[in-house]
Amino acid sequence: MNFKEYQDFYTEHQKNYKLTNHLDSDYLLKLSVMSLGLVGEAGEVSEVIKKYIRDGNLNKELLKAELGDVLAYISNLCDLFGFTLEEVAEASIKKNKDRATRNVLQGAGNNR
Repeated sequence: MNFKEYQDFYTEHQKNYKLTNHLDSDYLLKLSVMSLGLVGEAGEVSEVIKKYIRDGNLNKELLKAELGDVLAYISNLCDLFGFTLEEVAEASIKKNKDRATRNVLQGAGNNR
């Protein structure tokens, strides 16, 4: 297989998606910016950690700043979907306490 065949496959595959237009363009723009911003900032956190692993030097202030940027995008996404950070944090603790009780903290999958 070459990249043209690969790309052709996914171009054809995309035609099977059933997209709905239930969101207005302003909301979609905000959702796109917030979700892409979160991924970008998470990548910057990973870069700081990579350099720490590779070079042995951790820039804690830069890491703190990048984690703050991640938190800001999470906060904005929570707001966009009508959640509070507190609700999300409580749901996370509840989920992980349940996993600990069932002894499935390690492993793969969302429904463990």
